[in-house]
Amino acid sequence: MKSRLVDVPVRLTEAEVQEMEEAAQKQGVSAPEYRSYCTRLGAFGWLRANKGLAEDDPTASHSGPEKG
Repeated sequence: MKSRLVDVPVRLTEAEVQEMEEAAQKQGVSAPEYRSYCTRLGAFGWLRANKGLAEDDPTASHSGPEKG
């Protein structure tokens, strides 16, 4: 069963936002998806971050935020 996602505000500098948007673009994912992955990664570690990706996208069968 898919968990309900909740938006939470995160305070970042403009430079950090720009850097994350560039990284998301390079990975081929949206900036919100990338920020979500990074938040899970920092808070819970890579295993939970990847589990969150799989819940968000059941077709995901990869490590990290990249699509494809």
